[in-house]
Amino acid sequence: MTATPTRPRQSPVRTPVETSSKKWWTAAAAAFVLTIAVAKLVLTVRSSMLPWVLGRGLGLAAIVALAALSLVGLWRRHPLRASLPVLKPAALATVHTVLASATMVLLAGHVVAILADSYAKVGIVGALVPMQSAYQPWPVTLGTVSMWLLLLIWATARLSKSVAKRSWKAVHRASMFTFGCVWLHGLTVGTDSAKLRPAYIAIGAVVIAVWLSSAAMQTIAVAKKRKLATRGATR
Repeated sequence: MTATPTRPRQSPVRTPVETSSKKWWTAAAAAFVLTIAVAKLVLTVRSSMLPWVLGRGLGLAAIVALAALSLVGLWRRHPLRASLPVLKPAALATVHTVLASATMVLLAGHVVAILADSYAKVGIVGALVPMQSAYQPWPVTLGTVSMWLLLLIWATARLSKSVAKRSWKAVHRASMFTFGCVWLHGLTVGTDSAKLRPAYIAIGAVVIAVWLSSAAMQTIAVAKKRKLATRGATR
């Protein structure tokens, strides 16, 4: 007997409609699973310590960047800069601009993380309007005032070529007051403020020391010029 050859099985031909329908259902299922996963992740993050940790970390990074920004700004006008040329004026200006941008990015991340923190419940209104936070209203208000001042200083600095020179310089003079508000905000807000206090004290001490030395040397230089002018007038 001769074996009859068997015909190979042919896979059924799928019409374009069936193929398109299958792709659609696959994409819909994947989107549904992804949506559930993202929703679960968001709920987990909101109920976990991650927003709080991010908020504290980004806040500390923001004040370090702001301290560096303040130090560069103070050094650009410090009487010792002529005798200790660490960086050229153009390089100092570039570093100053980069630090300003880094400070604003870290500040934005800090605010977003605080808004996502389900424990503090600062809320959008509490973060944007002074004395509207149910959680530690005074320390949070210091942060709110600092945020608006930093935005104002940053915006006027970006517009320094289009606005009057006196206008943006007058706003820029509020930088040290703003740094003081940020420093007090970091020093007083949060349940772990006591643990971070040494770091904030060290940062504030360095900035204040450079600021006072610059102010003292400028005052002495002005007094010497006046004394020499008075001697010249009496001769």
